[in-house]
Amino acid sequence: MKIKNTNEDLVFNLTQVILRQLDEDYCKSPKFMLDVVCYVLNRIKPIYVVSSRGLAHLEKSYDEDKQFIADIITLIYEAIENISVRRSENFDDETITWDISYTITKDYYFNFPQIIGKIYDANSFDLVYEAKITLLDEKNEPIKMTNNLWPNPYIVSKSTSGIFTFWPKSIKASKEEENKTKKFIFKLVCEHPDYLKEEKIISIEKKSEQAIIDYIRKGDIIELEPLYLVKK
Repeated sequence: MKIKNTNEDLVFNLTQVILRQLDEDYCKSPKFMLDVVCYVLNRIKPIYVVSSRGLAHLEKSYDEDKQFIADIITLIYEAIENISVRRSENFDDETITWDISYTITKDYYFNFPQIIGKIYDANSFDLVYEAKITLLDEKNEPIKMTNNLWPNPYIVSKSTSGIFTFWPKSIKASKEEENKTKKFIFKLVCEHPDYLKEEKIISIEKKSEQAIIDYIRKGDIIELEPLYLVKK
């Protein structure tokens, strides 16, 4: 898999949302948008993630530091103001694209996002640690992960504030499924010696594409509703 600064996707997605709300034509230009993205990325520290535990620590840091997102949004507005004032050229005068770092393939694949969630005690609402979380397919078999840095089952750790993460491996599409959308049904099973077993169904719709996504796209992560466990 590729090493990638996850803040790139976070900044890119936030910039897209903000620029869509503005009326000026130049704000719709890909060149202007990427100027804004570069302005912001040059002013914040990069964050690199390759493993499930790394993503869990990243989500923990976002939970604990809401000001970080606010600071990025402030920088985006600052960039819009500065770039629109100092640049007079037509922002559409050349083609610039966002490097999404796909691994291009001749075959079609269904690429899955990362799945992330937390577990709580149903009575006290405290986080539950040392629970075993397993992600199963429709045959009740553990789903293969992208690589061995993403365990399945996953043991919830106190060091990551009860966060668990999965990244299902890309699945090759059949000829009939090429460039088509398919619904996948996953089952999340949570087990802990002090609690009753809890299960949750996850439905994901993905369109097959001629690429394998081998990096974490922050804006594409599925954040599950919390799981609440009942004591035995």
